[in-house]
Amino acid sequence: MQLSKTEIKSKRLITLNSAIADHRAKLHQLYDKALKSLAQLIHIDYLFPSRRKVHTNFIFKNILRTERQADLAREAKFKRLLPKLTYPETSIKIHNFSNISIPEQIHSILSRGLNSGIGGHPDNHKILSESEKLIKNLDKHAENSNVNRLKFFELKNDLQHQLYLLRGCYNNDNKGQILNKWLNENPNLVICKVDKSKNIVIYDDITYNNKLEKEFSNLKQFRRLGRNPLKTNQRDLNEILKDYKRYVSKKTFKSLTPIPSL
Repeated sequence: MQLSKTEIKSKRLITLNSAIADHRAKLHQLYDKALKSLAQLIHIDYLFPSRRKVHTNFIFKNILRTERQADLAREAKFKRLLPKLTYPETSIKIHNFSNISIPEQIHSILSRGLNSGIGGHPDNHKILSESEKLIKNLDKHAENSNVNRLKFFELKNDLQHQLYLLRGCYNNDNKGQILNKWLNENPNLVICKVDKSKNIVIYDDITYNNKLEKEFSNLKQFRRLGRNPLKTNQRDLNEILKDYKRYVSKKTFKSLTPIPSL
């Protein structure tokens, strides 16, 4: 027999209410036991610390035993509800086209990928400069969006405190030092990420520069520029955007405005 959505919802509510009632009954039983134990502790053995410790341990053990059963039941429910998903490990290949052999330890570090964190200490100066930029942008955003000043004041202070705590975050993993030492010992190596993948290619600098020259020498695809046109292009674009500023929102205008640093 196929049930309607309303009937299914009704049956689920009945089951849920029944489970809640059973749980409340168990809590009341535990509450009564705790009250009796506390009564004995206060009225009978108050003057005897050793006896008081016995009753206190009894209460704690009783709570732990009761909650353990509930924890096991909840864990079993979660295991049934959660889907069984398996994620394959990312395989990163390292292609070495140089005449220098890569030590096994360096190979293991590079196999994590060029974007993985490998330890080190935070750069306090960089944290400070980036924090100042972030807070400055937040001030502008709060002003343009009419954010409540009191809430924004609390948010900014909390953010500054969290950024200060970030200075104390570090990883004692020395893989970064090992990799930097090896790179300093082999300054003629160039490590690149393969396009549209996480794989790594290692060249010596001569081979790498020769490949670049060969690639850009194709005049059908590339043309050598006599000067950098970005400054002129940015200025021209800014002049055009000024004419359209009153027709678009602040958010749209900001997204269209070029960022010179990029």
